[in-house]
Amino acid sequence: MESNERMSPTKIIGLTILGVAVLLLLCWGSFTLMARFAPTADIANVSATVRDLLLILLAIESLAVGIFMLLMLWQLYQLVKLLRDEVVPLLNTTKETVEQVKHTTTFVGQSVSAPLISAAGLVAGVKEIGDTLRGKKRPTELIIRETERLQERQREEEGHA
Repeated sequence: MESNERMSPTKIIGLTILGVAVLLLLCWGSFTLMARFAPTADIANVSATVRDLLLILLAIESLAVGIFMLLMLWQLYQLVKLLRDEVVPLLNTTKETVEQVKHTTTFVGQSVSAPLISAAGLVAGVKEIGDTLRGKKRPTELIIRETERLQERQREEEGHA
């Protein structure tokens, strides 16, 4: 198996169950063989031997659990180290970038967009004043049209919200 492939949890559980089943089968088989070939008077010795074997298996299992606990602690240490050394600086850099974008947006809004909007409004106002003075439009029509335009904008904003 390649190093970057991972075993699925189902496969791991299946292999674990298979290993436990093989271990139980070996224990049962060894007990059966000892009971069959030992004389009947030595049953106490057989049970003592089985007890000793089970104690040895328990010690091996405890050792394996201890080793796996150490491996888990090592993995936890590696995770904390990764978070501290790589993820936290990455988040700090991202935060700084967001702040720079925010300041740039504010600067562009104040120094470019606001004067352009003011200039466009001034030009539109001068044009409307010129049209009114030449008699092309009456001031009441302007007020009605502007009111309708503002109401339409409010409806659009409510639709987006």
